[in-house]
Amino acid sequence: MPELYADPEAMNPLLPSQQDLELSEKSAEILRQAGILFGRLAPITGEVIAEVLRLTNCYYSNLIEGHATNPADIAKAMERDFSQDLKKRNLQLEAKAHLEVQKKMEQKLGNEPDLNVFSKEFLCWVHLEFYKKLPTEFRHVRNPETGKEYIVIPGEIRKDEVTVGHHHAPRADSLDTFLARFSAGYSSARISASRRIVAIAASHHRLAWIHPFLDGNGRVIRLFTHALTIKNRISGHGLWTISRGLARTKDRYYELLNLADRVRENDFDGRGNLSERYLYEFCSYFLDQMIDQMKFMHGLIRPGRLESQMEFYVRSRNLFGKNNGPAVRLLKEAVTQGEFARGKASEITGKAESTARLILSQLLADGLLASESEKGKVRLALPPKILDTYFPGLFPQTPVTSN
Repeated sequence: MPELYADPEAMNPLLPSQQDLELSEKSAEILRQAGILFGRLAPITGEVIAEVLRLTNCYYSNLIEGHATNPADIAKAMERDFSQDLKKRNLQLEAKAHLEVQKKMEQKLGNEPDLNVFSKEFLCWVHLEFYKKLPTEFRHVRNPETGKEYIVIPGEIRKDEVTVGHHHAPRADSLDTFLARFSAGYSSARISASRRIVAIAASHHRLAWIHPFLDGNGRVIRLFTHALTIKNRISGHGLWTISRGLARTKDRYYELLNLADRVRENDFDGRGNLSERYLYEFCSYFLDQMIDQMKFMHGLIRPGRLESQMEFYVRSRNLFGKNNGPAVRLLKEAVTQGEFARGKASEITGKAESTARLILSQLLADGLLASESEKGKVRLALPPKILDTYFPGLFPQTPVTSN
């Protein structure tokens, strides 16, 4: 084992030092795209779609880890409908843990606006919440170099040395100082608003470089990055996810992560221990993926697009026969208004009250609309069976590992 890093200054630079026009323009575009997403939908409709995007984030985060879990199986897991196949069941449990932790994390951020997501305490909390929900088999890891086996303790910083590819992570007994430097450096008030967007990308790599946990680092880092988009008010209320972009360019993602591990190459490569050039390349790539995923979701939820896809779904399957049109009008009402009273069904459809009630009941029975109670208001529902039609391209027909 080579001599390992023990001084947190070895992590420098924390940000590319160049005041580069390209990164500035990409940061500005991200802020602009986030503003377009913000407020585009009725709040309740946005919440329903955000729930689907949590599933999307989970699906692609699993895919990055090499775990291909069908979106329908993830949805079943949330209803505690697990496969009899042990391997598939364990993947469902993993997905369920991710979804529950993400939702709990979002609630925590809402309740604690001053929370420092760069802190060791927050990172350990995410790891704890995730790992304590996993099957026992997922807590066993093996060092590929030594063959030694370990049991991952939820929320515990690693106490052993690790190597990731060609990168020898910092010494285990120095991790507290590295994480303190990580927190202080990236939460500094001296980082401008536009540079904080770049810091989302840079901190994503530097946390991977520290590798604070024996296992689960990738999952924690992606959840941490999602938390940063919320803190920086660019999450669009959960209406986009970086994990989709990273999974679709997985080979390039890992290539640039690995390149950014390299030490400074020469006097023109920054002034820190690590390569500024490759950190810059990683940040540029990462911001590109953010922009791409924001634009992708804009296309899916732009005014009229979702409604037209819903109409195509109903009419192409002839779900309600001569009442296809009135059924579509109820679905469109749910999208545009967020929710509506059951008593308005006749007015919305233009049908007699008894007919309107029947159509509404069918939509509820098919899972296309939902309600909290038998007499409560009705809102949009997005079961897995409609996702490919309502949101074409959101999930691949077959697992994607690279473009």
